[in-house]
Amino acid sequence: MGSTTTQKKSPGGAADDRRPAKKSAVPRTAARRRATAKVTSEAAAVAPQPVRRDVGRLEYLDPHELVIDPFNHRKKRRSGDDTAPDRKLVASVKAMGVQVPLLVRPQADGATLGVIWGQRRLGAALLAAAEAKAKKQPYALVPCLVREDLAGADDEALVASMVENVHRAAASERDDVEALTQLALMELDDGKRERHAKALGYRSAEIRMANRAAKLSDKDLSSVIAATFDLVEAADYAEVSDVPGALDALSRAKELDREQGKRRGHWAHALQRLRQAKADAAKRAAAENGQPVDRAAEAAKRRRTIAYNKAWRAAREVRFAFITELCGRKTASDTAWTVVLSLITGVGYGYSRFTGRHRTDLTARFLGVPDPQAERGSSDPFGPLIARTGKARRWRLLLAHTAAAIESEVLHDHAWRSPGGELRPWLRFLAAEGYTLSDIEREMCGMSETAPAEASTEEATAAGS
Repeated sequence: MGSTTTQKKSPGGAADDRRPAKKSAVPRTAARRRATAKVTSEAAAVAPQPVRRDVGRLEYLDPHELVIDPFNHRKKRRSGDDTAPDRKLVASVKAMGVQVPLLVRPQADGATLGVIWGQRRLGAALLAAAEAKAKKQPYALVPCLVREDLAGADDEALVASMVENVHRAAASERDDVEALTQLALMELDDGKRERHAKALGYRSAEIRMANRAAKLSDKDLSSVIAATFDLVEAADYAEVSDVPGALDALSRAKELDREQGKRRGHWAHALQRLRQAKADAAKRAAAENGQPVDRAAEAAKRRRTIAYNKAWRAAREVRFAFITELCGRKTASDTAWTVVLSLITGVGYGYSRFTGRHRTDLTARFLGVPDPQAERGSSDPFGPLIARTGKARRWRLLLAHTAAAIESEVLHDHAWRSPGGELRPWLRFLAAEGYTLSDIEREMCGMSETAPAEASTEEATAAGS
């Protein structure tokens, strides 16, 4: 049926073909909206939802009640067990607990839950729990995403485990170092910084040194990580990385320390030699740029002297650092008391010469305090320090004073030329206290035939004695 249009006649009698008067626009707009909403609703009923909601529930479970799912992708191999958690992961879980949930599903018995992914996190949680129980402390539950829908679906479980292991990449060394640098710059109290360091598997000292390690190139950073340097060692290497052979020299020193149970003995000597080599290179460059010298005439005469001077001075810095640490210990050994009393009660010329110099800088250095004579003289320069030092620690001042006298008068710059009777006992005493003798110190003690490498002709003419 067609629609009927009402025609109105014009005043002249002719038909008026104007369209019917429009109704209000508001009702028609509302009707259009209702129609649109209906179509949208019907389309939504058929179209897939834009957000996927997987089946599963988050629960906190006892790690002892979990097993490894037989279809877990990561297996224990003869060539190497990559299912075991590494040191940093264990440290993190001990400090903060498991942060990323494990994926688990019901096993064939219907009661046990098996880990599809998160096997290493579970291992770390079990180690942390064992330590807590040994200390009679509570241990943490682990967060788990329980997937009941994967029960019996071995193919789905295997694929899920592979996806988690394969499609991931660890952060780069540069990412780690830059993040630790940011952490080091934050205003945190020592306790909080220590907690963060433990959670990340680092020492506080490593976090403090991260900004120095960050100066290494990506290639050098990868090299020190491959050499198993920690961040303190990486920071040391950054200081001398431009010296040829520096990485090999430090790697050998680290290995020697590991073999001999030393903390940083050989490392400290190797680092000081590299620092000296860097300084020598700078001096040679300055000489070549503006101060030519007669290398041929000087080289033959000075080669051995330069090599031994360099080695002796490099060893001194490491030895001084050890003496400072020795003077800060809680108690003095019987041997230390013997050395102190023998020097003070003896009649040797060296000790009287030292006291006659009124020198206090070395004693202050070994005590870790400012030199009291730096600004004004005093007949009792260490009086205030003695007054505030407890009786149990006053031996430190005596040992620092003794060390200053021996180092100043016996182990001076040219002592290696003719090592006297007091040099060897002092070095052997330090070695007995835990100091690692350098090659030249061992030679002076008659313990080694390894001599410092002779300087090249260029070094002999460019460096001073």
